[in-house]
Amino acid sequence: MRNLSVQQKSYIENYVSNERKSLIIGYVLWFFLGIFGVHRFYVGKTITGLVMLILGLICGLLTLISFGTLSFLTMAPITIWWFIDAVLIIFMVNNYNTRLRRIAYRDIIR
Repeated sequence: MRNLSVQQKSYIENYVSNERKSLIIGYVLWFFLGIFGVHRFYVGKTITGLVMLILGLICGLLTLISFGTLSFLTMAPITIWWFIDAVLIIFMVNNYNTRLRRIAYRDIIR
């Protein structure tokens, strides 16, 4: 990245600033819709987002079917994952934004 022109550096910065993900939005999605993995979809983690969505729906249905008697057992796995993601969301957003910079750099090199 040392030998780039001003226009190329400007292209990279514009690309990253237009496409980057916000940590604040990530945490808002995590807090309100995190049980369904929406925050993972936001940062491009589609597979784990789908797994979390399916697991959240299954746990929710099992809780409804059991009239809440099994709510602790059914919601425990997804809730633990949700709390762990409270820390991981920082790294997921940073990794996404770093990948954007690499993509823009590769576009220039080609």
